[in-house]
Order: sequence, then structure tokens, then C-alpha cells
Amino acid sequence: MTTLWITFLASSIGLLIGFVVGFMTWKSKTMSKTVLAMGMVVASLPVLAILFWVHYPLQSAFGVVIAPIYSATIIFAVVNAFLVADTVTNAAKQLPKEYIECGNIYGFSKYESIRKIEFPLIMRSSIPALLKIQVAVLHMTLFASLISVEELFRVAQRINSIEYAPIPIYTLLAIFYLGLSLPIIFLAQALRKKFSLPEEREAG
Repeated sequence: MTTLWITFLASSIGLLIGFVVGFMTWKSKTMSKTVLAMGMVVASLPVLAILFWVHYPLQSAFGVVIAPIYSATIIFAVVNAFLVADTVTNAAKQLPKEYIECGNIYGFSKYESIRKIEFPLIMRSSIPALLKIQVAVLHMTLFASLISVEELFRVAQRINSIEYAPIPIYTLLAIFYLGLSLPIIFLAQALRKKFSLPEEREAG
């Protein structure tokens, strides 16, 4: 339940913030440069290094103590948000201008164009990649065990240290992750075929 709870929060927060930031980044050149720079910093650092730095030296520097589960959830949500923002921005940049021009011909306002054309098309083209990112977030939760979060991998390690039965314990662990990850990956592949734009189908 701890693993699922961390994944749910990190995914929900990251998707919400990431999509808003990604869309705004596409619309604003100034924000685009800022987000790009911050995204490069996050992408250049291992998630584990960020997690340890935030949970230990950063908290020590500010004299605060945050429960490990919250540190892990916040870091995973932030990393997720940057990955989502980058995906959404790329999807927005690839949106054919003809669709927006059609909206202008029909007299759509800027808000109507965003709501009826841009937002739905960007969502449809980015959903497959966003689903795969959430699978990666699920896998990130393993790192939470290294700052003493009682998630699934840490519990499996503790049980194995007592029972010493690595084959059944870690096989069940693998089945758990496969059971959650594979359906999402298959769904992402199906949606990619269904939601791809006509130009992308022809290119494929």
C-alpha cells in the first residue's frame, strides 16, 4: 500500500503540474528557457542523488525534519513533473499549425482554440508517453527504501533477511511490478496507434 500510495501521489501531482508547465512553456519563450534549464539540471542528476541530497543535507541545512515518505513523494513528483512538461511541450511543438488555422477560420477565440483544438490534440498525442513515464515513477519508488521508507522492496529485503528465500520473495516482487506495469505499457501502445495524428500514421 505504501508503494501504491507514493506512486499515486507522485503521478497525480507530477501529471497536473507537468501538464500545466509544459503547456505554458510552449506558449511562453521566457518560461521555456527557464524550464529547459531546470529540466536539464534534473535530467543530469540521478534520482537517487537528488533524493539523498534533499532528505539529508538540505533538511540539515534548514534545520527541518521531514518524514522519509514525504521526501520521496515530493522528489518523485518533481522529477515526474519535469518529464511530463518536456513530453507535453514536445507534443505541442509537433501540433500541425493547420489545425489552429482552421480554428481561426471558424472564428474561434484564443481560449476556444486552446479548449477545443490544442488541448485535446496535445493530450491525445502525449498520453501514451505520459503513461510510460508513470510506469517509470512506479519503478522509482524502489529508491525510497534507501531512506528507510517501508515500501514493498524494503519489506521484501527484510523478510528475505529473516527467511532467506530470495527466489520466491523476489519472484513475487517481480510479478507485482509486472502486473502493474505491463497493462499500462500495453494501454500506451494501443493509445499511440489510436490517437496518432494522420500525419504520424502516414509517416509510420
